Amino acid sequence: MNFQYLDSPVGTLRLVSNGTHLTAIEFEGPDGVGDAREFRDAVLAECAEQLTDYFAARSRQQYAPRSNS
Repeated sequence: MNFQYLDSPVGTLRLVSNGTHLTAIEFEGPDGVGDAREFRDAVLAECAEQLTDYFAARSRQQYAPRSNS
């Protein structure tokens, strides 16, 4: 699994993908993000960009590929 962290107005989010689809968006707990090293991919970069635009009120549509499993 690949993941990256995104700072957002609702707290730090952990974006998770299988390399092809977005599989999860998780809220980080009060202890922070820990010491895990991020492994980013194109799916996560696109998701992070879309969420950043969403929170900045530049977009209300989300298109990140996601898994149904």
